[in-house]
Amino acid sequence: MELAGVILVSGEKMLSVSDILTYNYCQRKLFLQKVLGIVEKAPREITFSGTIKHAVFEYATNQEQVMICSILDDSADVFVLYKQLFAKGLRFVLLREKKILEQLQKNMIDVYKEYILLFDDAITEKTAVVLRAIKEFHVYGNDLWEKLPKIQAECSVSSSSLGLRGVIDQLELFGEQVVPLELKTGKAPKQGVYEQHQLQIAAYILLLQEKYPTVTYGYVYYLANNEKRKVLINPFMKQEVLQLIDLSQKLLSKQVLPLYCENKQKCQNCEIKKHCYDESYIVEKMQNMQKHSKALNNT
Repeated sequence: MELAGVILVSGEKMLSVSDILTYNYCQRKLFLQKVLGIVEKAPREITFSGTIKHAVFEYATNQEQVMICSILDDSADVFVLYKQLFAKGLRFVLLREKKILEQLQKNMIDVYKEYILLFDDAITEKTAVVLRAIKEFHVYGNDLWEKLPKIQAECSVSSSSLGLRGVIDQLELFGEQVVPLELKTGKAPKQGVYEQHQLQIAAYILLLQEKYPTVTYGYVYYLANNEKRKVLINPFMKQEVLQLIDLSQKLLSKQVLPLYCENKQKCQNCEIKKHCYDESYIVEKMQNMQKHSKALNNT
């Protein structure tokens, strides 16, 4: 099966998977962001770790074919080759993010030594997959590559019938089987996956099913634990995703400011908290929005 990294099922203006997850987390936040245009980036020290890990996995995924095709006989040390690949990827990403490292006052060598250890488990798992394929099929080089499951990074998916779009961290492809996988930098819960992550995978499965009806499950990969947790979609999850799409669309189509989130713990690390609780600022933004809408209606 060949995918070009983009699966587009038509559609122009539509909700993103992030939008419906935001609605599920805090309706007011979605309104402030999408209707009033109040958006602030999270502090870089919060996003830095996730950015680095995601980028290294993406680099390794994109360069993996060249590495596999270089394995021509049993003398190749697959673990070392993967270790070199991830090390090269980490160096590349850290050099690319050099300015951010300087802003955060982080030493590049220290960061490299800390982060390179985080990929050992993934390297071990990938090595085992390759060695099994060599043992089973007795192939090397390009023939070996053809026998391995493929992974594509940053795959865009959308559906005009659902009114939804998203970007999947990774798609695992093996024959006709397609499996979405999301990388999460935080720790896994004691059991299963977090609610937001479950809904995210469920939404991606629904998007993929329009082209690949056999897709029924996906994984959340918690990098801090090196654990893949399976999410198997069921009718209740499907209905919940469809309901979130409908409710989000209705919220964004109205000019009614939602109430504050009842769970105040959600507000603690919210990047737009200071604007959300600034009533005079919100009133001004609402008035400007209403004036703009009135002007559009009069044209």
